Amino acid sequence: MRLGLNGAIITIMNDIKFQGKTISVLITVLLLAVGACAPINTNVDLRFEEKCVETGHWLDPNTGSRISTQNIIKDAARRKVVLLGEDHANPDHHAWQLQTISQIYATNPNIILGFEAFPRSKQGVLDKWAGGELGENEFIELSGWDEFWRFDKNLYMGLFNFARINRIPMVALNVERELINSVSENGWAGLNKTQRGGIGEPAPATSGYLKILEQVFKEHKNGKDENGQTLPTKDNPKFNNFVAAQLTWDRAFAEAIEKKLKSEQTAGKKPVIINIIGRGHVDYGFGVLHQLKSLGIYDVASFVPWDDKENCDQTKQDKSVVADAIFGTTAFNEFKHPTGPKLGVFIEQGVGGVAVKDVVEKSIAANSGILKGDIIIEAAGKKISTPADLIKTINGVLPGTWLPLKIMRNDLTIEMVAKFTETNFHGNNKN
Repeated sequence: MRLGLNGAIITIMNDIKFQGKTISVLITVLLLAVGACAPINTNVDLRFEEKCVETGHWLDPNTGSRISTQNIIKDAARRKVVLLGEDHANPDHHAWQLQTISQIYATNPNIILGFEAFPRSKQGVLDKWAGGELGENEFIELSGWDEFWRFDKNLYMGLFNFARINRIPMVALNVERELINSVSENGWAGLNKTQRGGIGEPAPATSGYLKILEQVFKEHKNGKDENGQTLPTKDNPKFNNFVAAQLTWDRAFAEAIEKKLKSEQTAGKKPVIINIIGRGHVDYGFGVLHQLKSLGIYDVASFVPWDDKENCDQTKQDKSVVADAIFGTTAFNEFKHPTGPKLGVFIEQGVGGVAVKDVVEKSIAANSGILKGDIIIEAAGKKISTPADLIKTINGVLPGTWLPLKIMRNDLTIEMVAKFTETNFHGNNKN
């Protein structure tokens, strides 16, 4: 999820999940040999207008000096926990994650992969996939991918296949959406022990984390009044619940990691648990790392990708660095990395069809006349009952074609056509 921030909040993920690059989420080249980079002059003044880190290289944000890949990987391979941040929809971030995982694996094959993309209720499905018992389509269906995570599966399949072909255990880090919704509405204190789903009380947010979350909240619809004016955050129950929901996520991920570590240690094993998590939970150590420390786990390395348009001033906040090391990537250009047709709607299960939670500005959906609150009941002449039905239909759309839709709006049935032209085919959203 980026605060620069997995940036605004992904409405499709309970209205508080970060999307894009958090200040809070893929092309698969396996580099099994660990190379080394020549060091650079550590006295270089990294100015605002200069690139913070060159594409394809590692940088220590504490010192501003380049780190060799060899040293990064050797250190990570000795750790108990490694956190790899991402912007969920950025394929380059997932390609970097796969590269880093494969390099660590080449040094220490005793690894486990943790994924934010799966709720813990799907752990059995992950076990079967990693054990080679499921095909890809069966894995995606049984894991509830299109209902829970909903990002293009192809962004992640390289990571999943790496786990499968090497029989690397996978861990589901997330919780069910209902828990986060409940915290968003009632706060953590408003839930009883049963409602908390076995999650312990999170360690309080640091002042730095509160500053970041306040910034995100002000950009979110819950942070504005009916006239679009920004609401104050002090003594605002909505903001407090927003923070509580983010802390619940952080705590859940940390506890899932802790549980797996303990079970492995009990069995006499000492794996490295490498976790694929949105940057909103990784940056500056305010999220998962903060919760891990409260659980007594300190042997953690955190790495995040750093786009070449970001400057080094952003690598530090409240005396905290964004990560132990950053890896230079090229700023994401969606049209260089097409991932398939995008209608441009945030969706959820509705009554009688798929409910539109929001519509992306200037998207195919917006141009077609789809509105927030509509219920999509038919697409391409087929009945649409679940989000998975709609996603499957949209994934089959070809550029230059039109998609007939039937929606319910205020008890009226409306027919419309979504035009997937050559120029707008990939859109700028999710489904």
